[in-house]
Amino acid sequence: MNLKITILIMLILILFSKIIKSQDCSDVTIIEAKKHYEIGNFEGVINMLQPCIGSTKIFSERQFTEANRLLSLSYFALDSIIQAETIVNRILKIDASFSATIYDPPKYIEMVNALKIKGLSSQISSVSKKLENLHEAPATVMVITEEDVINRGYIDLEALFSDLPGFDVTRTYGPSYSNIYQRGYRSNNTDRTLFLVDGIEQNDLWSNISYWSRQFPITNVKRIEIIYGPASTMYGANALVGVVNVITKEIDEFKDNKNYSISANCGIGTYNTKYTDITAAAKVKDIAASFTFRYLRSDEMDLSKYDEYNYDPSDYDNVDYQGLLSVYSGANTFIRDNNIDSTNQFFSILKNPNGDTIGAVLTDKGAEAAKNYDKEALKKKLNNNSIEYSNISDQLYYNAKIKISDFTLSYEWWRYIQGGTNYYNDNNEAGSDNGSLWVPKQSFFYAKYDKELSKKLSLMNLAQYRITQVDDRSKAVYLFNYSNYGLAATDLLYETEPFWVNENYYQISRQFRDELKVNYNPFKRLNIVSGVEVRNSSIQGDYRKISYIDSLRVYPDVYMDTDPTDSSVIEIGGSSGDKLKGGNDFTVYDMGVYAQATFKPYQGFTLVGGGRYDYNKIRVTGGYGEVFNPRLALIYNYKDFYFKGIYASAFQNASNWTKYSTNTSRKVNNPTLPPEKVNNIEFSILYRQSEKLTADVVYFNSTYTGVVGTKIVSYEENGTTVSTGQNDAIGRMKIDGIQSTVNYKAKEISFYANYTYTNPMTEVIDKLGNQTGEYIRIGDISTHKINCGFNYEYKKKLNTNLRVNYMSERLTGDNTSIASNPGSFPAVVLLNGAISYKIYKGIDIQFICNNILNKEYFDPGVRSADGVLYAYRTPQRERNYMIRMIYNL
Repeated sequence: MNLKITILIMLILILFSKIIKSQDCSDVTIIEAKKHYEIGNFEGVINMLQPCIGSTKIFSERQFTEANRLLSLSYFALDSIIQAETIVNRILKIDASFSATIYDPPKYIEMVNALKIKGLSSQISSVSKKLENLHEAPATVMVITEEDVINRGYIDLEALFSDLPGFDVTRTYGPSYSNIYQRGYRSNNTDRTLFLVDGIEQNDLWSNISYWSRQFPITNVKRIEIIYGPASTMYGANALVGVVNVITKEIDEFKDNKNYSISANCGIGTYNTKYTDITAAAKVKDIAASFTFRYLRSDEMDLSKYDEYNYDPSDYDNVDYQGLLSVYSGANTFIRDNNIDSTNQFFSILKNPNGDTIGAVLTDKGAEAAKNYDKEALKKKLNNNSIEYSNISDQLYYNAKIKISDFTLSYEWWRYIQGGTNYYNDNNEAGSDNGSLWVPKQSFFYAKYDKELSKKLSLMNLAQYRITQVDDRSKAVYLFNYSNYGLAATDLLYETEPFWVNENYYQISRQFRDELKVNYNPFKRLNIVSGVEVRNSSIQGDYRKISYIDSLRVYPDVYMDTDPTDSSVIEIGGSSGDKLKGGNDFTVYDMGVYAQATFKPYQGFTLVGGGRYDYNKIRVTGGYGEVFNPRLALIYNYKDFYFKGIYASAFQNASNWTKYSTNTSRKVNNPTLPPEKVNNIEFSILYRQSEKLTADVVYFNSTYTGVVGTKIVSYEENGTTVSTGQNDAIGRMKIDGIQSTVNYKAKEISFYANYTYTNPMTEVIDKLGNQTGEYIRIGDISTHKINCGFNYEYKKKLNTNLRVNYMSERLTGDNTSIASNPGSFPAVVLLNGAISYKIYKGIDIQFICNNILNKEYFDPGVRSADGVLYAYRTPQRERNYMIRMIYNL
């Protein structure tokens, strides 16, 4: 009996020890598993760790990652590649920063790196300033990968916006190259979306304009993250309608276990377009460095076949000079002051039946004289060249970066030279060969310290110094003649000949900025991102300008002389800001404090709440003061579906140009101009079937207040009270819409399609600057847009890509915000394509064709687009080609 009891107790103890052993999921278990792995007992590793993986509550997050790493290594060693990839993807979902070690098998390292790259389409860092799952981020986001950029035949980072939902692009190929409008917000410039490269702002400090042309390289691009909707919670001012962030390649990430890499593009195409784009990187021990260079030059499409750009003197034969120059209002004063009588050859006196003078009518001889004067102005040489259409794009960029352990230092410099003609027309502005150029320029240096202090805590400090400029080579060459209202009836009486003005511009602004960010995970279900940033800026108030007629300097008149060699606008240029108290340069102080918490209370539920406090002061009494912007989001994941509800607000700090610049009709500045604000709500549903298929629908509704407009105010001038204009936050807009996308990707075939519906409305402001409560359509925005693309790769040698763009009619004219535009812009369908062939490992040749159907179509003009001062339309490129070589080592 005692023997039986003894045996029973021993069996119970053995069984109990087995149970205890099976539940011993700790560092001891992992150490034992490592020993089995090192001696090649891969089945033993799997048997030991697999029971512990079923519930992450048994392991800590660190132990869970390490156990899965050993499991994936074991499956990999047993040639069970699919199981190994599944486990690595499981790790990456928990820890997106996971990487293989240098001691792991080379092929395993390649697999991990490939899976990380593949997973970039679902991992983003721009929304919350941390790496997070795309589908669980508290914003609507799209990602364009390096592969997309190459396969679609983009030769620059501006072209991609035509294929994205939620964007309307007006390309002028002029001073700002294009105006990029996001979510139906049409503005004078691209200044309501915040553009970043690796988190460094690219918008101009003085004007808020993003000169997003063709200067940015593609060889160092890892992905582009596009955020839709307000983002001031993390970024502060000027992330009003969205954010575009270009993420570049890590300089210490290389393929095939190399310690160096070279990526190069070079192409030649239509309009004498040529470009070179090179990124080279290398690593020695803990030091990695990279250098990127890009240069592009193009003569752009010749627009001289269009009447508004042909500089043809015979165009003046169709001008109604009598309608332009006859004087009716104030006719008596005009006749008396200029001693006009019945013998005057240019004007005849018009009287009513009672004998009262009611007008001075231009005679046929006067009209002929005005016409001939205008013709002669186009027949002369201007700045040593004949007057005819010309344009140019000349883009230069370079970047150097060095990384030493957790420190990164980087310097970036770019400038572009763009013809200024296309904003205007041939009756106002000369071509680039005659000196009309716009030359923005930017540079920055930054030092970044990024350290993971523990699995729960990481810290980043980014210090940067940035300079933005309008280079002193920027020049407007514009015409004063009788047909463009530059010269008037009185000038004709004195036989004044039309003349061209050469006006150079200069602007430079500087900013030091420092941001300290902390990412903290107190426990698995909670993440907190918090930071503080300070900015100290010296920003110009208005352009410095210098103007010449021939060799006679006419502005600034306080330096009047006739020496054209002393023409530097930097040295002697004048500005309306010179008359301001304290001068034309303004010291600006900014401080921002932000925090955002992400909490997962239950399986599938994610709650996000955050806010940012911003403070701004200009000198002593200027600036907008204090602003707070919150963000709230609820995200629910059920099986393959994600549901999001988001509320966010943002603000746009008016630029110094908006606050301080004045002109003859707007003589009062507004240094305390309050910021524009937006409140946005959106709801979305996303369906995701593994990595192959995703589809989503998003509805958004945005209300904008404090949109800058001009109101009438009283103004003291020479002791007399007069009325003048002043910029003020008086406008309101309501914009709602729908975005929908579908993406499918199989082994050789991929397909995308997106649809946008936009309903943008703006409030009518009366002539005195008062709100009326009446809303009209915002011009230049398509109600419906559809983009789709197809990509097919054949045996990893031949790649074919086709893309289709559809834009519905873009409304302008009556009952729109662009009432003075006389043109119409009907719906258009465009087809673009690219074919790539792999010549040798790492070397591809690509043939690109845009506007394959050779459609003639036009984009609306910018600003008022009235057809008088500003061009009402810009002809778009005909069928055009590019051949490029793609090299990767």
